[in-house]
Amino acid sequence: MSSRFIATALAAGVLSVSASAQIIGGGFTFVYATDGSGTTISGSSGTPLANIGPGDVLQFAPGFGVSTEKIHTAATTNALLGDEDGDGDHFESIFGAIDALEYLHYPATLVPFPFGNLTNYDSIWSVRESFGGAGASTDNAPRGAADGSLFRFVASASGNRIHILLAETAILGAIGQSAGAGDDIDVDAFAQDDMGNVYLSFDEDELVNGNPVQDGSVIVLPIAALTVQADGTITAVTPNSAIEILNESDFDTMVAATGIAGTQQVGDVRDMVMDPGGGTFLGRDGAFYPHLMFITENQGPNVFSTSNGGRFGDLNFVPTGTVNSSPSTLGFATFSGALSALALTDDRPRALTCDVYDGEVDWLGGETHVEWDIGNCTPNSPVIFIIGISPGTPGAQTISAPILGKVYPEFLPIPIVHNLVFTLPSDANGILQFNAVLTHSISPHVLIAQAYDVGTDQLGAPGAMWFP
Repeated sequence: MSSRFIATALAAGVLSVSASAQIIGGGFTFVYATDGSGTTISGSSGTPLANIGPGDVLQFAPGFGVSTEKIHTAATTNALLGDEDGDGDHFESIFGAIDALEYLHYPATLVPFPFGNLTNYDSIWSVRESFGGAGASTDNAPRGAADGSLFRFVASASGNRIHILLAETAILGAIGQSAGAGDDIDVDAFAQDDMGNVYLSFDEDELVNGNPVQDGSVIVLPIAALTVQADGTITAVTPNSAIEILNESDFDTMVAATGIAGTQQVGDVRDMVMDPGGGTFLGRDGAFYPHLMFITENQGPNVFSTSNGGRFGDLNFVPTGTVNSSPSTLGFATFSGALSALALTDDRPRALTCDVYDGEVDWLGGETHVEWDIGNCTPNSPVIFIIGISPGTPGAQTISAPILGKVYPEFLPIPIVHNLVFTLPSDANGILQFNAVLTHSISPHVLIAQAYDVGTDQLGAPGAMWFP
């Protein structure tokens, strides 16, 4: 699911949240998620970072890199949101698969970029399952969101985590439904063009203003129907304003035009972004709309375009799909299943230069055996690794003071009883594996870890684990 939001009001009053890729050497980068599984081409220095699954966020720049790599895992989500359901499990997915992932874009006149490199606080999410006490169609901000809402993470001294950018209840009104009547939707794809028009697709067939619309179709919410604030929040949508512009058979036809092997029926449109190649297509309502790049339920690691009546996409002059669905097209060594979210940015540095990722943990008689895998660091460069041990019970953790003068990401939680700092070198691939045996008498407890990349002066996203 993808979008274009600009986090400030333009002269015409149009706001957008922009498609999420980043510029690397003048090119574009895909940022995406999957509800399948796979492995990286690089092997990620033999660490668990090579193993990809639901809850992971990846980035890959066709033509500039060979392998996809993780930039966010379930451990990061658990550090940002805490143990949301209070069951003591910091390894589980809080909200199932990721349906949408986008980055807030700031105007070129805003220099320097407020957070340096892109972070989780600049991204827009929609997820498979409601979480944080949210209902089937109603949000529980600032703690949780419904599966049909678009939200982003925020940092708050009170531990508040969620800011709703577009609520499911507003979308329901736009398609002629009502949460009060028990209606419920799951947004499965999202994009926004430079004019501010919002494009959506749903996980299931829905009635849109009384007309049946399949889950592989796309509707638009015209900018004239949206009330948008300066931070990109859409606070109101005119009821019954949604318009179907592409139906599922249109996408089937476009996929078939590529000659792809196997089924040519999309099943579902999983996500979409504005095609940077430009151009327009004629919608079913007789209006012209910008070309889209999109991913589907049934066509694996391929990104398509609405251009030319349907073709594989093109990014950095490299095709983003093949007739035999080769995993290497998107940087995978192996891949099964489907992509679930797709984003693209073109005007900011590479995201999350240094991150704490997966861990393997054993609790043995007063000792915590833990493995942390840190990626996207400067190759062969010092990395400062920070571990906090805190008394912990299940539940959302709160924010502490910034570390090393960095505002993002925060180092969690309060209070930190033990604060351990190590300086270790990354390898030639910019990866560091850290193994430790921590002896202490704190039980239960929470381990929160982050890494600071000396080479790029960036503090990575945290990872959290809870031990009974």
